[in-house]
Amino acid sequence: MKNKLKGKGPFSINFWRTKDGAEVDFVLRKGKKIIGIECKFSDFKVPKYTRSMRSFVEKYKPASFFVLNKSFKSEVLIGKTKIIFLPYYEIDKIVSGV
Repeated sequence: MKNKLKGKGPFSINFWRTKDGAEVDFVLRKGKKIIGIECKFSDFKVPKYTRSMRSFVEKYKPASFFVLNKSFKSEVLIGKTKIIFLPYYEIDKIVSGV
């Protein structure tokens, strides 16, 4: 399997969780730039937002937040944050923005 992330750093990879249990699977950070990533093994027909996604976006106000999934592609806004739904095989589009 080709490593699509190789050479895209340096960035840190973390997760985010609140005391109330809201969580985001991955948080990429490069300097002051931050991107949230949720991974869903789903076939979306329309964009769906979790409570965790909304909490993260409201707190950190990132420029973009990605939802990796099986095949759905879409872009919507929550406030000023672009929520981008991408098929998992397009992961390289995430790190190109970090």
